[in-house]
Amino acid sequence: MRRITIVALLLLSVAVAAVVSAEDAPKPITVASFFKVVPGKGDTVMGLIKKYDKPVMDRLMADGTIAGWGVGMPWAHTNGSWNLVFWVDAPDWASHGKVDQAFEAAEKARSTDENKKIEQEFHASTVADAHRDLVYRQVAGKMGKAPANPDGKGYLWLANWTAKPGKEDDLTSFLSDIYPGVFDKLVADGVIGGYGILVPIVHVAGAPTHLSWYWVDTLGGIDKVQAALRAAHAKRSAEQQASLEARAAGIFEPGTHSDDLLEVPLSAVK
Repeated sequence: MRRITIVALLLLSVAVAAVVSAEDAPKPITVASFFKVVPGKGDTVMGLIKKYDKPVMDRLMADGTIAGWGVGMPWAHTNGSWNLVFWVDAPDWASHGKVDQAFEAAEKARSTDENKKIEQEFHASTVADAHRDLVYRQVAGKMGKAPANPDGKGYLWLANWTAKPGKEDDLTSFLSDIYPGVFDKLVADGVIGGYGILVPIVHVAGAPTHLSWYWVDTLGGIDKVQAALRAAHAKRSAEQQASLEARAAGIFEPGTHSDDLLEVPLSAVK
Protein backbone atom coordinates (compact mmCIF):
# COMPACT_ATOMS: atom_id res chain seq x y z
CA MET A 1 0.00 0.00 0.00
CA ARG A 2 1.31 3.41 -0.86
CA ARG A 3 2.43 5.59 1.95
CA ILE A 4 -0.41 7.50 3.56
CA THR A 5 0.69 10.60 5.43
CA ILE A 6 -1.33 13.31 7.09
CA VAL A 7 -0.88 16.03 9.48
CA ALA A 8 -2.62 16.53 12.63
CA LEU A 9 -4.11 20.03 12.12
CA LEU A 10 -5.20 21.22 15.52
CA LEU A 11 -6.48 24.44 16.94
CA LEU A 12 -5.96 26.78 19.76
CA SER A 13 -8.77 29.32 19.91
CA VAL A 14 -7.44 32.45 18.23
CA ALA A 15 -8.67 34.84 20.86
CA VAL A 16 -7.10 32.85 23.65
CA ALA A 17 -4.04 31.04 22.36
CA ALA A 18 -0.78 31.11 24.25
CA VAL A 19 2.22 29.91 22.28
CA VAL A 20 5.89 30.22 23.11
CA SER A 21 8.75 28.80 21.07
CA ALA A 22 12.49 29.50 21.12
CA GLU A 23 13.68 31.18 17.95
CA ASP A 24 16.57 28.77 17.55
CA ALA A 25 14.57 25.61 18.25
CA PRO A 26 14.18 23.08 15.42
CA LYS A 27 11.00 23.60 13.44
CA PRO A 28 9.60 20.14 12.61
CA ILE A 29 7.82 19.37 9.34
CA THR A 30 4.47 17.59 9.15
CA VAL A 31 3.48 15.91 5.90
CA ALA A 32 -0.26 15.57 5.61
CA SER A 33 -2.65 13.67 3.39
CA PHE A 34 -6.42 13.64 3.42
CA PHE A 35 -8.54 10.76 2.16
CA LYS A 36 -12.23 10.09 1.73
CA VAL A 37 -13.09 6.53 2.73
CA VAL A 38 -16.05 4.88 1.05
CA PRO A 39 -18.96 4.22 3.46
CA GLY A 40 -18.59 0.83 5.10
CA LYS A 41 -14.87 0.56 4.27
CA GLY A 42 -13.42 2.20 7.39
CA ASP A 43 -12.45 -1.09 9.00
CA THR A 44 -10.75 -2.22 5.78
CA VAL A 45 -8.59 0.91 5.59
CA MET A 46 -7.70 0.80 9.29
CA GLY A 47 -6.83 -2.87 8.92
CA LEU A 48 -4.41 -2.04 6.09
CA ILE A 49 -2.82 0.76 8.11
CA LYS A 50 -2.34 -1.45 11.17
CA LYS A 51 -0.97 -4.38 9.21
CA TYR A 52 1.29 -2.61 6.71
CA ASP A 53 1.93 0.99 7.76
CA LYS A 54 2.20 0.68 11.54
CA PRO A 55 5.22 -1.71 11.52
CA VAL A 56 7.11 0.72 9.26
CA MET A 57 6.19 3.69 11.45
CA ASP A 58 7.14 1.82 14.63
CA ARG A 59 10.63 1.17 13.25
CA LEU A 60 11.03 4.82 12.19
CA MET A 61 9.96 5.94 15.66
CA ALA A 62 12.39 3.52 17.30
CA ASP A 63 15.40 4.71 15.32
CA GLY A 64 14.54 8.39 15.78
CA THR A 65 13.80 9.19 12.13
CA ILE A 66 10.34 10.57 12.97
CA ALA A 67 8.95 12.27 16.06
CA GLY A 68 5.33 11.16 15.70
CA TRP A 69 2.54 9.87 13.48
CA GLY A 70 -1.13 9.05 13.67
CA VAL A 71 -4.51 8.58 12.07
CA GLY A 72 -7.48 10.88 12.63
CA MET A 73 -11.15 10.80 11.70
CA PRO A 74 -13.81 13.49 12.18
CA TRP A 75 -15.66 13.29 15.48
CA ALA A 76 -17.68 16.33 14.46
CA HIS A 77 -18.44 15.93 10.76
CA THR A 78 -18.02 19.43 9.32
CA ASN A 79 -16.47 18.82 5.91
CA GLY A 80 -17.50 16.19 3.37
CA SER A 81 -14.33 16.37 1.27
CA TRP A 82 -12.33 14.01 3.55
CA ASN A 83 -12.93 11.66 6.45
CA LEU A 84 -9.49 10.22 7.24
CA VAL A 85 -6.15 11.86 7.88
CA PHE A 86 -2.74 10.28 8.53
CA TRP A 87 0.16 12.46 9.71
CA VAL A 88 3.91 12.08 10.06
CA ASP A 89 6.07 14.54 12.03
CA ALA A 90 9.81 14.64 11.35
CA PRO A 91 12.60 17.14 12.03
CA ASP A 92 13.46 17.92 8.40
CA TRP A 93 13.01 17.05 4.72
CA ALA A 94 15.81 14.47 4.83
CA SER A 95 13.93 12.53 7.49
CA HIS A 96 10.77 12.52 5.39
CA GLY A 97 12.89 11.18 2.55
CA LYS A 98 13.90 8.30 4.81
CA VAL A 99 10.21 7.64 5.50
CA ASP A 100 9.61 7.27 1.76
CA GLN A 101 12.60 4.93 1.50
CA ALA A 102 11.30 2.80 4.37
CA PHE A 103 7.92 2.34 2.66
CA GLU A 104 9.62 1.52 -0.63
CA ALA A 105 11.78 -1.09 1.13
CA ALA A 106 8.71 -2.63 2.78
CA GLU A 107 6.98 -2.86 -0.59
CA LYS A 108 10.00 -4.54 -2.19
CA ALA A 109 10.09 -7.09 0.63
CA ARG A 110 6.55 -8.22 -0.22
CA SER A 111 5.50 -10.36 -3.14
CA THR A 112 4.02 -8.82 -6.29
CA ASP A 113 0.72 -10.54 -5.61
CA GLU A 114 0.52 -9.19 -2.06
CA ASN A 115 1.29 -5.64 -3.21
CA LYS A 116 -1.36 -5.90 -5.90
CA LYS A 117 -3.91 -7.10 -3.36
CA ILE A 118 -3.09 -4.20 -1.01
CA GLU A 119 -3.45 -1.65 -3.81
CA GLN A 120 -6.75 -3.10 -4.93
CA GLU A 121 -8.21 -3.12 -1.41
CA PHE A 122 -7.07 0.44 -0.69
CA HIS A 123 -8.27 1.94 -3.96
CA ALA A 124 -11.60 0.12 -3.67
CA SER A 125 -12.02 1.65 -0.21
CA THR A 126 -11.23 5.31 -1.01
CA VAL A 127 -12.35 8.00 -3.46
CA ALA A 128 -9.33 8.62 -5.68
CA ASP A 129 -9.99 12.24 -6.66
CA ALA A 130 -10.65 13.29 -3.05
CA HIS A 131 -7.04 12.73 -1.98
CA ARG A 132 -4.81 15.74 -1.28
CA ASP A 133 -1.50 16.40 0.48
CA LEU A 134 -0.43 19.36 2.59
CA VAL A 135 2.97 20.12 4.13
CA TYR A 136 3.44 22.29 7.22
CA ARG A 137 6.15 23.53 9.54
CA GLN A 138 5.38 23.87 13.24
CA VAL A 139 6.57 27.35 14.19
CA ALA A 140 5.54 27.33 17.86
CA GLY A 141 4.17 25.00 20.48
CA LYS A 142 5.01 22.56 23.25
CA MET A 143 4.70 18.82 23.77
CA GLY A 144 3.91 17.29 27.16
CA LYS A 145 2.83 13.82 28.14
CA ALA A 146 2.31 11.05 25.61
CA PRO A 147 -1.27 9.78 25.08
CA ALA A 148 -2.53 7.83 28.06
CA ASN A 149 -3.92 5.04 25.86
CA PRO A 150 -1.25 2.55 24.71
CA ASP A 151 -2.56 2.72 21.14
CA GLY A 152 -2.34 6.51 21.16
CA LYS A 153 -6.10 7.07 21.16
CA GLY A 154 -7.37 10.55 21.89
CA TYR A 155 -8.81 13.72 20.36
CA LEU A 156 -7.42 16.67 18.45
CA TRP A 157 -9.02 20.09 18.42
CA LEU A 158 -8.17 21.86 15.17
CA ALA A 159 -8.59 25.30 13.69
CA ASN A 160 -7.90 26.89 10.31
CA TRP A 161 -6.99 30.59 10.14
CA THR A 162 -6.36 32.81 7.13
CA ALA A 163 -4.43 36.07 7.29
CA LYS A 164 -5.14 39.07 5.11
CA PRO A 165 -2.62 39.45 2.25
CA GLY A 166 0.75 40.45 3.63
CA LYS A 167 -0.31 39.80 7.24
CA GLU A 168 0.94 36.23 7.61
CA ASP A 169 3.79 37.10 9.98
CA ASP A 170 1.46 39.33 11.99
CA LEU A 171 -0.95 36.43 12.45
CA THR A 172 1.88 34.21 13.70
CA SER A 173 2.88 36.92 16.17
CA PHE A 174 -0.73 37.39 17.26
CA LEU A 175 -1.16 33.72 18.08
CA SER A 176 2.20 33.69 19.86
CA ASP A 177 1.62 36.82 21.92
CA ILE A 178 -1.84 36.63 23.45
CA TYR A 179 -2.46 34.92 26.75
CA PRO A 180 1.08 33.66 27.30
CA GLY A 181 1.20 30.77 29.71
CA VAL A 182 -2.38 29.50 29.33
CA PHE A 183 -1.55 26.50 27.19
CA ASP A 184 1.86 25.99 28.78
CA LYS A 185 0.11 25.59 32.13
CA LEU A 186 -2.40 23.17 30.60
CA VAL A 187 0.55 21.10 29.35
CA ALA A 188 2.30 21.31 32.72
CA ASP A 189 -0.88 20.26 34.52
CA GLY A 190 -1.38 17.31 32.18
CA VAL A 191 -4.69 18.60 30.86
CA ILE A 192 -3.46 18.55 27.26
CA GLY A 193 -0.73 16.47 25.66
CA GLY A 194 0.57 19.34 23.54
CA TYR A 195 -0.31 22.25 21.29
CA GLY A 196 1.17 24.08 18.33
CA ILE A 197 0.91 26.47 15.41
CA LEU A 198 1.54 25.30 11.86
CA VAL A 199 2.20 27.26 8.68
CA PRO A 200 2.28 25.81 5.15
CA ILE A 201 5.64 25.39 3.43
CA VAL A 202 4.11 23.93 0.28
CA HIS A 203 1.54 26.58 -0.58
CA VAL A 204 -1.84 25.47 -1.94
CA ALA A 205 -4.28 27.94 -3.47
CA GLY A 206 -7.23 28.62 -1.19
CA ALA A 207 -5.75 26.80 1.81
CA PRO A 208 -5.56 28.46 5.26
CA THR A 209 -2.39 30.37 6.10
CA HIS A 210 -2.22 29.00 9.65
CA LEU A 211 -3.38 25.96 11.59
CA SER A 212 -3.33 25.47 15.34
CA TRP A 213 -3.95 22.39 17.47
CA TYR A 214 -4.17 20.85 20.92
CA TRP A 215 -4.50 17.25 22.12
CA VAL A 216 -6.69 15.75 24.85
CA ASP A 217 -6.96 12.14 25.94
CA THR A 218 -10.73 12.39 26.52
CA LEU A 219 -13.53 14.70 25.43
CA GLY A 220 -13.77 15.84 29.03
CA GLY A 221 -10.39 17.49 28.61
CA ILE A 222 -11.99 20.03 26.27
CA ASP A 223 -14.14 21.30 29.17
CA LYS A 224 -10.97 22.03 31.14
CA VAL A 225 -9.32 23.78 28.19
CA GLN A 226 -12.35 25.98 27.59
CA ALA A 227 -12.59 26.81 31.31
CA ALA A 228 -8.95 27.93 31.29
CA LEU A 229 -9.57 30.07 28.22
CA ARG A 230 -12.64 31.67 29.79
CA ALA A 231 -10.63 32.44 32.92
CA ALA A 232 -7.90 34.09 30.86
CA HIS A 233 -10.51 36.11 28.98
CA ALA A 234 -12.10 37.29 32.23
CA LYS A 235 -8.79 38.76 33.41
CA ARG A 236 -8.65 41.20 30.50
CA SER A 237 -9.88 44.73 31.01
CA ALA A 238 -12.35 46.30 28.59
CA GLU A 239 -9.49 48.35 27.15
CA GLN A 240 -7.31 45.29 26.68
CA GLN A 241 -10.17 43.44 24.99
CA ALA A 242 -10.87 46.34 22.63
CA SER A 243 -7.18 46.59 21.72
CA LEU A 244 -6.99 42.85 21.05
CA GLU A 245 -10.08 42.89 18.85
CA ALA A 246 -8.77 45.87 16.88
CA ARG A 247 -5.46 44.09 16.31
CA ALA A 248 -7.25 40.93 15.18
CA ALA A 249 -9.47 42.87 12.77
CA GLY A 250 -6.41 44.12 10.94
CA ILE A 251 -4.88 40.66 10.61
CA PHE A 252 -7.54 37.99 9.98
CA GLU A 253 -9.44 37.55 6.71
CA PRO A 254 -13.12 37.75 7.72
CA GLY A 255 -15.34 34.70 7.26
CA THR A 256 -12.54 32.19 6.72
CA HIS A 257 -12.17 30.56 10.14
CA SER A 258 -13.26 26.93 10.66
CA ASP A 259 -12.79 24.28 13.37
CA ASP A 260 -12.53 20.50 13.39
CA LEU A 261 -12.55 17.92 16.15
CA LEU A 262 -10.82 14.65 15.31
CA GLU A 263 -11.01 11.29 17.00
CA VAL A 264 -7.61 9.59 16.84
CA PRO A 265 -7.75 5.77 16.92
CA LEU A 266 -4.01 5.25 16.47
CA SER A 267 -0.95 7.44 17.08
CA ALA A 268 2.53 7.61 18.57
CA VAL A 269 4.74 10.47 19.73
CA LYS A 270 8.16 10.78 21.36
